[in-house]
This record gives sequence, structure tokens and C-alpha cells, in this order.
Amino acid sequence: MEQKLLPYLQVLTKLEAYCAYQERCHSDVRQKLWEFKLDTNEQEQLLTALIQSGFLNEERFVRAFVRGKARIKKWGKVRITAELKARNISNPLIQIGLTEIADDDWDQQLTLLADKLWEKAQKGTEWQRKKAFFDPLLRKGYDWQSIQDEWDQRRKEA
Repeated sequence: MEQKLLPYLQVLTKLEAYCAYQERCHSDVRQKLWEFKLDTNEQEQLLTALIQSGFLNEERFVRAFVRGKARIKKWGKVRITAELKARNISNPLIQIGLTEIADDDWDQQLTLLADKLWEKAQKGTEWQRKKAFFDPLLRKGYDWQSIQDEWDQRRKEA
């Protein structure tokens, strides 16, 4: 029985370090738990211990994820939402996380990216220019209507 306790504590220590390094979601930790080849009961106990000790907090993860991806990688709401859903984050938590960035900041970020792309999108046919403008912004995760509004505004100014 003591032999089981020692590996459990070692695994718990490793998981605490894993969670302390950066914010993690439950699915990240579950994936890490599979590497230790523990039975399901032990995995659930470890997950519960991490949550109770504050090493694992899904809302804190979502908020940090949204701030980081929006500010550093310049991702839009669509891409951030898709990435969080891929990590099995609930819709209410995603909505809470998206409030970390003000609507004006999302719009300003889109405008700055659109400014850079507008200059690059001045060669070729109308279709090629529109594709060069829209595709990168769609990949970054901005919604189609917002991109269309940016396109229309620049067309009027040109």
C-alpha cells in the first residue's frame, strides 16, 4: 500500500509543477495524466486534488488564454472560441473569458491588421485583392461581417 502512495505523491508533485508553469485546462491535465498510466480512479483523485489546492482553475485558464491570444497573437473571437471549444471548455466560461478584452479593443486590433493587409492587397484583380485581404483576417479569427465592413470602408476612402 505504501508503494502506491509514493508514486501518487510523485505524480501529484509533477502535476503541480506542470500547472504552476503556466495556466492549464482540465483537458490538458487529463492528457498529461494518461502519460502516467494510472487507473481512472487515481486520475480523478489527482484532478480533484489539483482543483482543491488551486493549481487548476478552468476560469483562470480561459481568462489568461483569451488575454494572451488576443494581445500577443492578435487572434479574433472566432478563433479563440474554436480553440477553447477544442479544449472542451463550456460556452458560459468562453463568454466570461471573451469579456477580458473590450469590444473597442477587438475592433481596434482588426483595424490595425486590416491597415497592414490593405497595402498588400492592392495588386491583381478585384477578386485577388479581396482574397488577399479577407483570408488572413479569417484565419486570425475575425468574423466575416466585420472584415467586410473594414473592406467597404477602405473602398470608400480609396
